[in-house]
Amino acid sequence: MAGWGSGTLHAFATVVEQVSEEATCAGRHPNGFEHGTNAWCGFGDTRQADRGPLAAGMETSYQMPFEPFERYSPYGTPEEVADFLRQYIDAGCWAFNVIPCASDEETTIAAVGELCRPLAAAMSRPRPSVIPAHNEIGVDI
Repeated sequence: MAGWGSGTLHAFATVVEQVSEEATCAGRHPNGFEHGTNAWCGFGDTRQADRGPLAAGMETSYQMPFEPFERYSPYGTPEEVADFLRQYIDAGCWAFNVIPCASDEETTIAAVGELCRPLAAAMSRPRPSVIPAHNEIGVDI
């Protein structure tokens, strides 16, 4: 699997296309790669509650304010987070290293469980990417 850090959807899609082009130039099949990305995600009862633990976790990890990361870091209900991540699936993402943040472990575990359902459905449908569709979901916790 080729892994890419968190970032913009455009940057992710560009790298997937570049890898495909380089593989073709090297005589390799362009579909022989499984691209993945890190996804810091916030979950909670309200939009502000979702953001709080996510911001605190990222600020602690990166020792800088959350705001520069906010547009790359979805928060909300599991379905809202899945809506954000589906764009990456459409761009060729096969696996997410989900870094979930919530106010407590029970909420975190339940949210990730709920997140897997819509992502699995999105990954099982045909996609217009260079990667062939398959039915496995790659969500690491």
